[in-house]
Amino acid sequence: MNKNNEKSRRKFIQQTSLATAGIMLAGPLQILAQTSDAKNIKSRGYAAKDASGKLVPWQFERRAVGDNDILIEIKFASICHSDIHQMKGDWGPQPYPQVPGHEIAGIVTAIGKKVTEFKVGDRAGVGCMVDSCMKCESCTHGQEQFCDTGATVFTYGYPDKTSPSGISQGGYSNNIVVRDWIYQLKCPPFATANCPLRVEV
Repeated sequence: MNKNNEKSRRKFIQQTSLATAGIMLAGPLQILAQTSDAKNIKSRGYAAKDASGKLVPWQFERRAVGDNDILIEIKFASICHSDIHQMKGDWGPQPYPQVPGHEIAGIVTAIGKKVTEFKVGDRAGVGCMVDSCMKCESCTHGQEQFCDTGATVFTYGYPDKTSPSGISQGGYSNNIVVRDWIYQLKCPPFATANCPLRVEV
């Protein structure tokens, strides 16, 4: 790795560390009740708004909690080198603003009425995918990233028709709404709060 790349990487890690600290100091959310007239959920995060990769505070909205959704108050979000590449457009043009972060751990604060695997107060983690069709051959064989219908949605920067911003937004934020399907990891009560990160990394 050349000196310029190393300097850029260190700067990014410093920025994201400060961003995470700011989110954690912002305090917990109130537990939201699931209602039929649910509205989009207000969120705060740190987003890249261009290919400079610089993260800035950004307020945005998550979709309302649906029947099969869980709302997670984010407590931890790991910094992955892939976040740097994606923010800078190293792997192709990116949509902005974009909140990175695909290694997420937090507490469930609301659930949809059809959710059975999670309850409010559970520790949960989110990995690199948040949706797919869950019906095709690939999805039913644990290969959701290759969804035959093209319905895979990665955790951030990916087209998402359910997102108010038009793309998925990641874990450098105070909350996230996700399906209760296989992408979410439930941790036992005795595990540490950041245990999902150790499993996902």
